[in-house]
Amino acid sequence: MSDKYELPHLSEIFQVLQAGKHISFQDGTIFFALQDKLDDFIAIFSALGFELVSHPKDFYYFRMKGKTNTDSTKQIALFIFLLIEHLDRRENDLESALMDNRFHLNTLPHLKTERYRELMREVKITDEEGLVSVIANMQRYGIAITYGRSSFEFRSPVYRFFDLCAEEITARHDKAGMGADND
Repeated sequence: MSDKYELPHLSEIFQVLQAGKHISFQDGTIFFALQDKLDDFIAIFSALGFELVSHPKDFYYFRMKGKTNTDSTKQIALFIFLLIEHLDRRENDLESALMDNRFHLNTLPHLKTERYRELMREVKITDEEGLVSVIANMQRYGIAITYGRSSFEFRSPVYRFFDLCAEEITARHDKAGMGADND
């Protein structure tokens, strides 16, 4: 391992990750610093009690041990899940539909059906301002990039939420005694 104190952008990377943001290609120099010296960053953050995760879709984040999901994390997860469900009914290539499009507030399905409105109320989102807040939080965590207040595109860290959705579905199936072979 190289001298830990010579790691490029160490302080900036730590601050970004500690704030809960994901670092991806779009973050430029700090992404490449992590990528180039990943093992060194993993070692130093581990020594400080942090687990640096390198996701297969080329982004990085801290896994917080024992941390429960916050309200904003639950809101983001439901927001993404409902968008996936909505697009899955309409698109042949769901991944491309999510990753290659810019979404606009006025076209989002989240408040358009009674079922979706009820689900969004469960996470305290009842109007467009609530959706704007979720979109802003997605940008804050590095999951999306926003254009003004009302449009956004997903960034690669959204795959972490895809993983969380898949884990939740698997856990619910297992809890219900419906293993993957029984679907």
